[in-house]
Amino acid sequence: MIENNGLKIRNIKYQSEEYSLELELRDAVLRKPLGMRLYNDNLEADKKDLHLGAFVNDRLVGILILTPLSTEDVKMRQVAVDEQWRTNKNLF
Repeated sequence: MIENNGLKIRNIKYQSEEYSLELELRDAVLRKPLGMRLYNDNLEADKKDLHLGAFVNDRLVGILILTPLSTEDVKMRQVAVDEQWRTNKNLF
């Protein structure tokens, strides 16, 4: 876990309660604006990915997924930040 000024970055385990919160954030930020739903996707691939959550006061405000491509390379994908945290720079 990484902590800085109240912001904590930590792993989110697949199928955990925090993972459910992650899915809600990904759906709201990345799918709904496109008229899509994340829950229509096959999420099995999420098992092998590294899920990093940004938390403030135990509230999930951002998510980043890293997908291993090889022993040396990863692909960054599914970056989502709660709208309140994208637009207000004075929240800390």
